[in-house]
This record gives sequence, C-alpha cells and structure tokens, in this order.
Amino acid sequence: MPVLREEPPPRKIYLAGPDVFLPNAIEIGVKKKALCREFGFEGLFPFDNEQQRLLSVRETARGIYQGNLRMMQEADFIIAHLTPFRGCSADVGTAFEMGVVAGMGKLTIGYTNDPTDLLSRIVNADPNATKDEQSGLWFGSDGLLIEDFGLFDNLMLACSLESSGFPIVRPTRPVPPPQRYSHLEGFKICLNIAHRHFSTVSGG
Repeated sequence: MPVLREEPPPRKIYLAGPDVFLPNAIEIGVKKKALCREFGFEGLFPFDNEQQRLLSVRETARGIYQGNLRMMQEADFIIAHLTPFRGCSADVGTAFEMGVVAGMGKLTIGYTNDPTDLLSRIVNADPNATKDEQSGLWFGSDGLLIEDFGLFDNLMLACSLESSGFPIVRPTRPVPPPQRYSHLEGFKICLNIAHRHFSTVSGG
C-alpha cells in the first residue's frame, strides 16, 4: 500500500498592527485571517487573545501582553501593519512586536498605506522645523535632530524588514480616510511575498 504523507500544518503569521483599535476591528481580523487561509497560512490576530476583565485593569493589560507574547512565540513570522498611527510613526505596540519577532530570528514583513518618508511627515507636522544649511541636517522646533535616512519610519523598523530581505510594502499614493487603516492591498502583497518565500525555502 502506498504510504500517505500527512500535509504539514500551515505556517502561522502574527498579524500586528493598529487594526485592533478600529471600530470594526473584529471584522478586519476575520478578513485578514480569511486572506491568510487563501495563501495557505494561519493568521493569529491579537483580538483572538482578548481578555475578560480580571481583578483589575492592570491585570487585564498584563493578560493581553502575556497572551500576545505567546502568540508571537507560536508564530512562524510576522506581517506588521505600519501605517503611521496617532503621530508621525507606526503604532508603538506594533513596533515593539516587530522587535520581539525579529529578536527571535523570525521573518518580518510589513506594509503601510502611506507612501511618504519619516522626515517629510515630521516636517509637515512641525512647521517650525529647520534645515541647517551647513550640515544639511534637520532639527525640530524642540532643537532635536530629526532622523533622515530616506526611510519610511525609524531605521530600526526599516532595517529589520530589509534584513529579512523584503523592504516595506507601500502604495504610490496615500490611502485616504476612512480606509487609511482598513485598506488591505498592501497586506495581500505581503501574503504573496511570504507565500513565494516559503515555497522557495521548502522547494515546493
């Protein structure tokens, strides 16, 4: 009798991003997980770890943190949604999660719905920012240096993605509200990148 080979379980993706703050966060999570299945992956969305109120708000926060950390450990790689959130940079929680997964030596892939670079966003947000003509360096109205490497965000985020071999996925023009955070074309491109990457790695 021929030996039947069991199909390996699908690789798991930690789906990081500010999506959890959207009014329709659960709907977005369901859509993302469905797209993951189409590409042969299993999506782990932070809302899957939603905690009921425990003894206190602090206990609840710790429970969410510990649950998300377990999901990151369980995941094979991360797709991070890095559209600037409540400021000029990516959501700080997402940045932390990317760092954790990168520190585990796992693949990091990311997308943004904003095509601009970090410097231009900071300068636009700070009308009193100035460029020192002698050095060519930019300084904010607070007198502090503005990072300028021509990157989409802080160099630690950008270089983490590039170290995995896949620079940030971003559109040619900004995605306007109200779809700024819910637009999923960049996410689909990331899934395609991951599918091709792991197909090459596995030889399939």
